[in-house]
Formats: sequence, structure tokens, C-alpha cells
Amino acid sequence: MLLHVGTHPVTEVFYTMETALVVLLSASFLIWLASRFYLKNSKIAVINNFPNSWRELLEKHVCFYRKLGPEKKEKFEKRILTFLNQKEIIGKGTSVELLDRLLIASSAVIPLLGFSEWHYPMLEEIILLPESFSQHYDPNAPQHHLAGMVGTGELAGKMFLSRKALRSGFESFDERNVGLHEFLHLVDSADGRIDGIPQMLIQNRASIPWLRVVHEEMQKLSEGKSDFREYARSSQEEFLTVAGEYFFEKPEQLAQRHPVLYAVLREVFNQ
Repeated sequence: MLLHVGTHPVTEVFYTMETALVVLLSASFLIWLASRFYLKNSKIAVINNFPNSWRELLEKHVCFYRKLGPEKKEKFEKRILTFLNQKEIIGKGTSVELLDRLLIASSAVIPLLGFSEWHYPMLEEIILLPESFSQHYDPNAPQHHLAGMVGTGELAGKMFLSRKALRSGFESFDERNVGLHEFLHLVDSADGRIDGIPQMLIQNRASIPWLRVVHEEMQKLSEGKSDFREYARSSQEEFLTVAGEYFFEKPEQLAQRHPVLYAVLREVFNQ
């Protein structure tokens, strides 16, 4: 006796479920493909309509942007959009407003604006906390003094920033900009090591004059003969970030007081 499966209820249910699964997977794939296409191409469409409200916020809060000429401002805006399309910004215990996103993106764009190719491949997301935090990224810990941190180990790919410190860094001009500071650490780590010798120095064969001027300035700091903040003396890599903050916030003053260092930093950042 032959078994007729064409009308078997179990078989019908099986084929119905199989068909539904194929349709669901196909639809999911098409949605994923469309989203990838949109993200890849949305930069072109959005760049032509950079919101005036965003531009006004940059003019008001980002002095570096305000000093740029029209062409470089356009380049800056395109990179802001690229960064915001690629990186996720998450609030932990605080909201993330448009200004926060623009300040974080500006912190990323400023150090590498002088280069045709730029990206932060090791960075996946930025976590914004309301205040300073502990080494375990807990803003409620009894001892918390960190305003920014690049994650390592299990937290690799993450950057943690204090919202209060982020905004303060762009409001005051005291060479203390936590957003810039942490992204300068990422620039330093592009060659796989955070050692105060960025990859572009090695490529430009400028590492020897850079190390010489770093040691000279750190010696002046130890003798109380430098206007760099004391934190720059803690290590070679921290000197790079502090000097970078000074360079981008007060370039004219740095050029006047530290002409050799200023010249080397111009070569480092191609600006």
C-alpha cells in the first residue's frame, strides 16, 4: 500500500512552516541588505543637507571648527556625519543630546582632519556617563575621579566619557579637553601600542626629534619651568595627549612659548 503524502496533515504543516521560514529569512536578508546599502550611501545624501542647527551648535561650542575656512568646515562636517553613522553613542545614567554627539564626533575629527584617510577601527561605541567615574566605570562608586577612559581587555572597543567633563572641555580653554584627550590615545594606539609615539611619526621619520623634544619638555616640567600641566609628566603617552590638547586649543600660544614642539606637532598632525 502506497502512502499518499499530498494531503497528510503533518506534512502540510511541515511544508507551511518551511515556507514561512524561507520567507522570513529572505525578508530579513533583504532588510539587512537595504540597511547596509543605506548606511553606505546615506552619507552622500545627508552631507548635501548638513542641518543648519548642527552647524550653529558647532559654531557656538567648537572653537576649532569656528576658525576653519569654508572648505575645511565642509570637510569637518562630512567627517562628523561619517563618524556618527559608524559609531554608537550610548548614555548610561544620562541622556545623550545632539550637542553631546557633536562634541564627541568633533573630538574624533579634530586630530585627524589633516589626513586624507582617517578612521578608528578599534572603536565600536562610546559610553557617556553623567559625572566622573571609577576604574570600573561605575559613576556611583565611592571613589571616582576619571573623566575619560579607553577600554581594554573585556572592554576593548569602548570609550567611556563623563558628560560633564566633555562639555566643560569645549567651554573652557585650559588645555583640558577630555574628548580630545581620549581620541588622542586612540591615535597613539593605531600602531598597536599606546607609547606616546603615533604611527604617523614613524611613517614621517619624525620620531627622533619628537622624543627629544618630549624629554626636554618633561625635564622642564620637573624643574617647574614649563606651562604644561603636571599630568603631562606622568608618562610619554600622557605627554602626547596633553601636548595635543594644548596644540588644538591654543596653537598660537604654543607656537610662541614652545616653537620647536609646535613645529613637530604640526608635522605629527599634518595641520
